[in-house]
Amino acid sequence: MNICYIHSADFTEHKGSSIHVKELVKHLSQYHHIVLMVDIWDGTPLDTVDIIELKCPESFHLHWRIIKTCITLCRLLISGNIDLLYTKSPLEGAIAGCIGQIFRVPSIYEVNGLIGEEYDIIKAKHILKYGSQILEMIALRKATHLICVTPWIRDILKEKGIEKEMDMDVVQNGADIDVFHPVERAREVLGLDSHRFLVGYTGTLRAWQGLEYLLAAVPLVLEKEPAQFLIVGDGELKQWLLSKIEEMGLQDHISVHDAVDHPDVPTYISACDVCMLLKKPLSSGYSPLKLYEYMACERPVVASRLHGFECLETEKAGILVNPEDPQEIAQAIIMLLRDPHLRKKMGKHGRSFVVSHHSWEKVAQKVSDICRNV
Repeated sequence: MNICYIHSADFTEHKGSSIHVKELVKHLSQYHHIVLMVDIWDGTPLDTVDIIELKCPESFHLHWRIIKTCITLCRLLISGNIDLLYTKSPLEGAIAGCIGQIFRVPSIYEVNGLIGEEYDIIKAKHILKYGSQILEMIALRKATHLICVTPWIRDILKEKGIEKEMDMDVVQNGADIDVFHPVERAREVLGLDSHRFLVGYTGTLRAWQGLEYLLAAVPLVLEKEPAQFLIVGDGELKQWLLSKIEEMGLQDHISVHDAVDHPDVPTYISACDVCMLLKKPLSSGYSPLKLYEYMACERPVVASRLHGFECLETEKAGILVNPEDPQEIAQAIIMLLRDPHLRKKMGKHGRSFVVSHHSWEKVAQKVSDICRNV
């Protein structure tokens, strides 16, 4: 089958959504021929994937993105070599759904979250929020089939009546278990102190990541244990984070490192004794790449007690906490730091769970079956 996957993003920015696309496409190409349409590609070799770069000019970028996506997609469909369209953002979903109907080519829209709720958290401008919600609704209603990354997204869409128009499947995210695994002598490789406990976070620095929850717990941890904290990533909250660390006088205890290339992330995860994932509440729940990457690297996780993180308790791979209670967060971190046997056991449980249920290979198999059915 020939599948056109449209995600007109700049892949050199190494955002979570782009990593998701790259991993899924890489593994999905084992079963189908993939044409990947992007804005800018980062140069990663994908030998079995045809990559089309739009290279939209910076001035009036959104306008160019819409125009070039429409023109390029129409050319592909006129050639008659595309059997299915696949998207994961509202803009591309709306375009693919509408043009796909004209050319009678089915489309799958992957729903990773609900725009309105996410934009409320980052306090986006109303025009941006409502415009994106309109595109989201078009994408939802024009698609032939929906893939939801959490069951809670599916339930919310059903409440809105979407299930009356099309079928929906739930396929959660994964991790590349060949890349994400424990790295020996990680601290030595990174030049980090091997004699102090290290608590870490890797990922984007955005509003829903709950970094303020972690900062509130740090002083409480330091009262009991001489731990060091490591935050690796970039995002719009980086300057706020650096200012807050200085304001709290924690410069000697919290290190902030720029984002690193995705293949290097396992080394930073492996350097940590405990990994943090204190997300803010979303009714649509979570299926974060970070969770499965932490677990694949055999690290225990302290995470928010929210939809999507239940596997940490059921698999005995981490501890769930109230993210707004710094005392509870600190207690969970301290308990893990003081019990190396528990950390090791939770780490083993976590990797076993990801290998069995959340490798990108297994995710791609599920998506492949859905594509064939559609």
